[in-house]
Amino acid sequence: QDTIGKAVVLHSKDGSRIGCGLLHHPLQHGPVVLATFEASIKAYAGYDGSLKSISGTVQVDVYDDDVLKLHAYLEGVEENCRECGLHVHQGTSCDNPNLVGKHHWNNDQIPEDPWAQPGSAWYSSTVSGTATKTFHVHNGYGVEGNRGHTVVVHALDGTRIGCGVLKPLYV
Repeated sequence: QDTIGKAVVLHSKDGSRIGCGLLHHPLQHGPVVLATFEASIKAYAGYDGSLKSISGTVQVDVYDDDVLKLHAYLEGVEENCRECGLHVHQGTSCDNPNLVGKHHWNNDQIPEDPWAQPGSAWYSSTVSGTATKTFHVHNGYGVEGNRGHTVVVHALDGTRIGCGVLKPLYV
């Protein structure tokens, strides 16, 4: 581990430098995961509809280029829901629906809401109301800008049905 990121210099027979490169983890190419958070999803505070038995987890990997990789496993969601929303929100608690906030992104860096872009932050469920989804979003925030924020699960009509708070798994 102490050598990852260090330079390796290749020398010719006469000692002159002819090449160099950086040492990387052998299985890691491209962006590096800086932290992994997980939110345990439960019914949204104040929601009293037919989907209040929602449960599951949303794991978020934060990469060194501030891209988030979200992986969700949900149960008790709307059956056969197509393109239902799954977003990180501004709030830091699911206990009070007034504090969950809106979609969380750095609008100084990203002018349009990345959570609302077609084909990005959504899941589709099965006939039994389960869903597994992995997707990437760039919200303009790194590790600290995402730590402790809420993750909200929406029904097809946009109703907030589930919520969880991102807590560190690996940082």
